[in-house]
Amino acid sequence: MQPPGLVSLLTIDTLSGAAGRDLHRVLRDGASTVARTADLDVVAFLGPERVPATGAPGAPRVGVLALVDRDGVHPPRRARVPLPGPVADRAPAPWSPAAADLDDLGPRPLPRHLLGLPVLGHGQHLGWLLVGRDATPVDAREPDLRQAVAGLAGALLQGLADLVERLAPANPLPAGSASRRSEQLRRMTALLSRTATPAEIGRRAPRELARIMECSSAAVYLLDTGGRTLRGHGHPALPPELAHLADVGVDDDHPVAECVRTRTPGHVTRERARRYRAFQGLDPAGLGGILVVPLLDRTGQVLGAVNVNWTQDGYRPPEEVELVTSLARQIAPALERAALLTAERRAVAALADVAATLQRSLLPRRLPTVAGVDVAVRYRPASGPGQVGGDWYDLLHLGPHVVAMIGDVQGHSTAASALMGQLRTVLRAYLSEGHDPAEALLRTNALLLTMDEDLFATCCLVRLDPRTGSYEVTSAGHHAPLLARDGVIEELPLRPGPPLGVCPAARYPTALGRLEGRSRWLLFTDGLVETRDDPTAGLSRLRELLGHPGLHREDLAEQLLRHPGTAAEDDTALLVLDVETATAPPPPAVAGRSLLEAALPLGQDLGAAGRARAFLRRVLTSWRALPVLDEAELVLSELVTNAVVHGGGASCLRLRFERGRDRLTLVVQDASPTLPAPRTADEDALGGRGLGIVELVAEEWGVTTVTPAGSGKAVWATLRPAAG
Repeated sequence: MQPPGLVSLLTIDTLSGAAGRDLHRVLRDGASTVARTADLDVVAFLGPERVPATGAPGAPRVGVLALVDRDGVHPPRRARVPLPGPVADRAPAPWSPAAADLDDLGPRPLPRHLLGLPVLGHGQHLGWLLVGRDATPVDAREPDLRQAVAGLAGALLQGLADLVERLAPANPLPAGSASRRSEQLRRMTALLSRTATPAEIGRRAPRELARIMECSSAAVYLLDTGGRTLRGHGHPALPPELAHLADVGVDDDHPVAECVRTRTPGHVTRERARRYRAFQGLDPAGLGGILVVPLLDRTGQVLGAVNVNWTQDGYRPPEEVELVTSLARQIAPALERAALLTAERRAVAALADVAATLQRSLLPRRLPTVAGVDVAVRYRPASGPGQVGGDWYDLLHLGPHVVAMIGDVQGHSTAASALMGQLRTVLRAYLSEGHDPAEALLRTNALLLTMDEDLFATCCLVRLDPRTGSYEVTSAGHHAPLLARDGVIEELPLRPGPPLGVCPAARYPTALGRLEGRSRWLLFTDGLVETRDDPTAGLSRLRELLGHPGLHREDLAEQLLRHPGTAAEDDTALLVLDVETATAPPPPAVAGRSLLEAALPLGQDLGAAGRARAFLRRVLTSWRALPVLDEAELVLSELVTNAVVHGGGASCLRLRFERGRDRLTLVVQDASPTLPAPRTADEDALGGRGLGIVELVAEEWGVTTVTPAGSGKAVWATLRPAAG
């Protein structure tokens, strides 16, 4: 015969069975999770062995069911340690590591700071969760510890409760009652596992309580955020004349309020109910037996109360009281978990709102209106909670040109978003100063390398002249734009330079060309085409949609974002440009200055000079600048040949013509930083006269170094038509 209140719970020998193996897995995994989450040096589950018979000397002993420390997971041990107090004591209790009986708890010395947390379930005290830390004391109110223990509670308590049922309790229930009660508890566990918020628990738990207890009504009262009012959720709902009883003040004269204040269960008979002010004026015949049980979290803080009502007056049998108490102990940790999840969701939603606001503030609020250019832009934030991305777009109107930008900073963080805003501002500044796209990227890269940032960025710039159809495209590690014209979709043959902030000696080649008529450009970031397994999975879909001639740019942008296969966890930016270029040559010069520009990429072969002359003739014809053609062909041939022979290859040719001044500027860029030097050639020499010819024919000429230093130069010459 065992003393009442000290029941036979767990035996080490029994853990060798199937139930024991399952329990060991739950305990082992749970201890590892708690240790990792709360940064603990040791986590142990201690379960009581059989209690000594009445009058037997000695305190109850417990065995080590699971132990996790910094060395890993250890198997169960037969080591015995004393409970910190009576088994019925359910409050967290500090344990002293100096106690001799704790020496054999594990294979290594215990931490300095230990705390015992009671493991409760099935109406019984199932054991202790012992946690310890060397560096700092362990407080049961630590948020990480509370969250870890609350997250473990459902699986652990159900596993322990199932095992208790199999081990035959000291005070056996009538035949069939044990299995029936276990089934009732399992039903409540299943219901609570499907609830996600405290309000949902309040709505669903009372119905299950009433069904399990076969009572006339049941209610769950939950403390509101202010901690002064208990909001009642009952089944069935109160009739209108009793609706005022749904909410109870903590200080009210009401059995539920009294239970919450005292944190103890209580019976209320019909006679006693008349003493409560809340029930005065009610028909006594409508009152029966009432059982109220507090809902306490793992630190002993009250969450509310469970209220069960029967039509029969009087006290309920002990097994029913125990069952309601067990159900309340299932509801309480479920409320804790639901409250944590609700708070987490609110925090995530708030963070997402902050992230979206920050992102919107760093993108342009409005885009310029440019004749001949229609624009559609979209931005889709990352799908992860509260993630701030580094994708951006922009559009500038600079004189006759429009410059479209698309970019992506590495990572998803406020640092990435802040750097995105800085880069966008820097690029706008360099472009507004008159630097061409390649030069703007060079300068931005040099600046980023001095900013001591751990992030890098990709970027693509497109400069268009909608009057002439000329374009320049340059990229820093970014996807090349897609171009649609006459039903043909092409990806520009662009050789991108390295991302910004990676290489001090970076160069950014430029692809140049000229378009006539209608064209559609699509600039985008990788979130539009990448999947987890394939970085180009969405390109075929982009080509298909871009090839739709009748699809409006806004509809195209919407459909691109709705593409189901792309990486929604990454943010995405896109920019669609519809460009209308006049097919006729520019009109004759008018009063005032008018600047025309054109560019052509050149190669490293000797044929570059011929291609440059053909391009010059074609452009000057369209510009109606033929009076300067002969001198320009001569100077251009010398500049390009000099770049190919001595400069490692001519990378590009730029033409600028000022109508009002009839002034033509030729610019040839090469990869060598060595400045050209005029030479004195002998009469029989085959070379050495190039710069002399340039100096003789050109109005002026010079050399400009390319930033950063050492990455090349640009040789330029200006010409005017001969007078007369």
